Amino acid sequence: MSKRAVDITAGVEAGVNASGGEGLPSGPVHFVGAGGVGMAALAAVMRGCGWSVSGCDSGRTRFGAWLEGLGVSMARGHGGAHLDAEHPAWVIRSAAVPAGTPELEEALRRGLPVLRRGEALARFLAARRSVAVAGTHGKTTTSTFAAALMRAAGLRPSWCLGGDSALFDGVGGVDDPSLVVAEADESDGTLALYAPEVTVLTNVEFDHMEHFDSVAAFEGCFRSCIEQTRRMVVYCRHDARAAALARGVRSIPYGLECGDGVGAFEVSETAGGSVFRLRIRGSDAGLCRLPVTGVHNVLNVLGAVGAAVEMGADVGRVVAALPLLSLPKRRFERVAVGRGITVISDYAHHPTEVAALVRMARSHAAGRLIGVFQPHRYTRTLALGPDFPAAFAGISELCLAPVYAASEAPLPGGTSEDLLKHFGSSGASVPLPVLCVSLEEAWAWLRARWRAGDTVLVIGAGDVEKIGAWAAGELGGTGRD
Repeated sequence: MSKRAVDITAGVEAGVNASGGEGLPSGPVHFVGAGGVGMAALAAVMRGCGWSVSGCDSGRTRFGAWLEGLGVSMARGHGGAHLDAEHPAWVIRSAAVPAGTPELEEALRRGLPVLRRGEALARFLAARRSVAVAGTHGKTTTSTFAAALMRAAGLRPSWCLGGDSALFDGVGGVDDPSLVVAEADESDGTLALYAPEVTVLTNVEFDHMEHFDSVAAFEGCFRSCIEQTRRMVVYCRHDARAAALARGVRSIPYGLECGDGVGAFEVSETAGGSVFRLRIRGSDAGLCRLPVTGVHNVLNVLGAVGAAVEMGADVGRVVAALPLLSLPKRRFERVAVGRGITVISDYAHHPTEVAALVRMARSHAAGRLIGVFQPHRYTRTLALGPDFPAAFAGISELCLAPVYAASEAPLPGGTSEDLLKHFGSSGASVPLPVLCVSLEEAWAWLRARWRAGDTVLVIGAGDVEKIGAWAAGELGGTGRD
């Protein structure tokens, strides 16, 4: 263990909290852009650890309202006057908030420290026993599973997640303040600052072209986190980039038929989920029953098991808890069932994720698959456009909604119209999508097309989930178990 790691551990044992002795400023903190899921999760955790927390966002959001319920003062809109009202000693900003936002300008004028959300979370984790779950795909599911398994084993972790889950009361919360499981986001490059005790690396596939100008830069961000991990890297052996990054550091692999790490053997799927035999470092840990299907979810749970065991969880209690797991919200979430139609809402927005979703849906559905897809970001649509058509193999009919901009300006080659052209020239065995000019038009298209026996996929990371809510209202039920 490095001298830096020894110093950090000593700080945790000394009961470091909101005093500022952990690399974070002391005193009240104001969150600019607090209504996003990642910001809200961190705000809730920091409030639970003793900080005085306030926040603001451009409008009222579901997570902002949740923070208000926790006692966080939330202001509407942006303005320097928020700092007069709350008197913060420092500020945390969302990556989605531009530099010229009035309260950021005012904070700089006053000489207040301003940290990006990822910078603050990295410092927070470095001062604690911590698990950071990183990777292009599967972060939210794996971090949710890891925190839930650790809790079931009696470790009482705090949690800072990237999505809602029925397993937790909110996206962030505090149990033992010296132990935390967090989803580590790479999108703005701050992943390079993380130094957790344990890192779970699910996979590394080029993404976030709005920030990274090359594959090398993207991989370098992950490499920094891996090299700074204080104790153990738990990585998926089936992902070549993840395996390469884990070479030369203390690590343990996970995967199917993985005899030297955390392995799932004799995997089969049933009507109620997945069944497999678990082995950890060659030792049989018993037959496991997981109430979700899909090989990618078996891999997600193996990464979570690896993290939990590395943090000291009893293997028997972890295995006993597996049947109690459930996927986070908008991860193959059944949002409506009625008139013989099932509607699934899913966060997939990268070709690899879309392909996994369609395969999983195809294994469940006897009838047609109908999809509504909202591309996420012009930069991603431009860079990965040629890869999207084949990802929809198995879809019977597909509608393309306008790109969800996520604060980006339109880019030539990165619109839904441009994506449609890739379908026409790809040669993939998928139907030519229908192009809709709004979510409302996509909803009208869907209602005109669906029929009994269909499974509908509402796909994307933006506000396309509105269609799932509209479908629930139309079909007369949420479809939740």
